[in-house]
Amino acid sequence: MTLALLLAALAQVAAPQTPSEPRSVIDLAMEAHLAVARSERELEFFDRYEQARAEARARARAVLERLRSPGSPSGAPSSSFAVAKATRALDPAPPASDEAARLANERLQELVDALDLQPTPGMFNAGAPIEGQLVRVVVYPLYAPAERLQTTLSLFWTRPDGKTQLGYRGLAKSNVFDSQGFSVEVAAPGSEVGTWKLAVELEREGLVARGAPVEIQCVPRLADRSHALFDELGAPEDPRRPLARLIALASQRGMRTLAGVELEDQLARLESVPRPSVPYPWSMAFLGEGSDPQWLWRVEGPGEPKASLLLLCPSTEPPEAALSRVAWKWPGFRVLSTHLPRGAGEEGSVKELFDRIHAALAREDLDDQPLICVARGDSIGRLAMGFYGTTARPYSADVVILASPPGNPGSLVGAVPRIVFAPGGSAELSQPIAGSKTWWLDAPSTPLIAEFELPKRLQDSIHALLPAQSPAGQAKK
Repeated sequence: MTLALLLAALAQVAAPQTPSEPRSVIDLAMEAHLAVARSERELEFFDRYEQARAEARARARAVLERLRSPGSPSGAPSSSFAVAKATRALDPAPPASDEAARLANERLQELVDALDLQPTPGMFNAGAPIEGQLVRVVVYPLYAPAERLQTTLSLFWTRPDGKTQLGYRGLAKSNVFDSQGFSVEVAAPGSEVGTWKLAVELEREGLVARGAPVEIQCVPRLADRSHALFDELGAPEDPRRPLARLIALASQRGMRTLAGVELEDQLARLESVPRPSVPYPWSMAFLGEGSDPQWLWRVEGPGEPKASLLLLCPSTEPPEAALSRVAWKWPGFRVLSTHLPRGAGEEGSVKELFDRIHAALAREDLDDQPLICVARGDSIGRLAMGFYGTTARPYSADVVILASPPGNPGSLVGAVPRIVFAPGGSAELSQPIAGSKTWWLDAPSTPLIAEFELPKRLQDSIHALLPAQSPAGQAKK
């Protein structure tokens, strides 16, 4: 399908459907957009937490513990509301004249943190004379706020050089914060190359709170380069497809379908100007719902990779999100990231996915290097069910992340060498469980903090899972 046809298809409004019918392209795209919006908040938290002092980190952890959803599984991810509150907790508390003022400020912050922005177009063509042209902005809640207050709502642009300018200001009545949100047209600010940001600000009774900004990439010759690279897309497994989809949906609907991906880096790579340590869609993993391709993403760490690390992501997390973190760009490793199929319908089986992964590695003469799986969230159950009843595994070792201590440590022993990252284990690698090749490494009890610590903790311990003859294993010993 050419890029023009893809744009035309996305421009059509999906017909109403009954719950039993397959979801449309737009339904699936909106689901991806919401997952990206959530991941953006988590990635911002990781960046802020990395830079925070010990006392600020302690405040954030206390917030996450306090806001665990009642009755939810111990391993359930923190809610978007909890992530927003924990991110705010990393900042020093603003001075308040009294308790009433502090509570009023917190109410306003909670309200603005619930809001997301969907600007159309969601990326700019650098150098084009767009000043004064209209950008349609939908302001809507990612989750239901605790209350709906009448406020003054402003939209602020931040230019690539850091300068800020007002784009809109108006009265926002309480119904603005209902699920459908509201839309407004604002003038485009300019077309300088770089990343623009758009943020919403609420003002009430002399108090002001600004929400998380949405990034809008401004790319040189975007239209010409897009048509040159994507107009003749090949088969469904063509790895350029998620990038074409990103451009089409951002341009036509303001939807964000990839998390932490810099489009200029992707275009330059396709134009044979590679950028080091940039994650990219490498191969199709499987066909998901509605024949929607799911992708295997890849990034190379510094140095010559001697082993592959396969991140098996929860189904609600975009697989490219983790690879945007510097913490996963390990020297001596290529890091892959994907979802696992459910094993139903056209998605195919977990075994078939691993066959495709090995075939892709073999095409580059990499199939003789160790492959280590890192399973998180619902990918743990899918991986286990995919090889239930068999002893052989198409990977050399695995890592399992659990949010609560196991009742019986012996039950953790795997069919291949394994590290279990769960509360209650050892601070560092110690003796294996029951004389096996399974180690239990201590993890924070809060899932989001465990996610933050996982790359560094695992990097320090991965040598236990590498064969002795592996150069990557020898380098660690």
